[in-house]
Amino acid sequence: MSKPRSIFHRMLLCTGIALLAVSTAAAVPQLLNHQGRIAVDGVLYQGGGQFKFALVNAGATTSYWSNDGTSTAGSEPTAAVALPVAKGLYAVLLGDSALGNMTALPAAVFDNDEVYLRVWFSDGVNGSELISPDHRLAVAPYALRAGTEVAPRNGARALLMKRAGF
Repeated sequence: MSKPRSIFHRMLLCTGIALLAVSTAAAVPQLLNHQGRIAVDGVLYQGGGQFKFALVNAGATTSYWSNDGTSTAGSEPTAAVALPVAKGLYAVLLGDSALGNMTALPAAVFDNDEVYLRVWFSDGVNGSELISPDHRLAVAPYALRAGTEVAPRNGARALLMKRAGF
């Protein structure tokens, strides 16, 4: 194979890998699946529930995100998200702005080492109550952050170039 043609193929390979990295990053949905179980007075709840969510630090002194964007210092958000609860079970995609009172979830939240989910629940009768303890998030939510890297970092770029023969 001639030298110019070989260089062209290597450059084409690097361009293809870079485009794949960009398209993969754009495809990462900024949603976090959360499921929970609710009981009121020891009985599994059935019906519509009002939920509030916040992502906070370990001491709940800093709010990184909340469903309506109003939580500060780990406080309860103002507006609730209405969710169905069946046999005590509920599920929600945090950051799904198609839901009422739900703001988008920025990937930068997971720049923090420890992130905890705080949840408040109201059955519409007994008022809003903090469900404790806060739940520490691990591994999967941090994959959301991976989607923000558009190009390889310098070390990865150097390795890629070396493998391509540059």
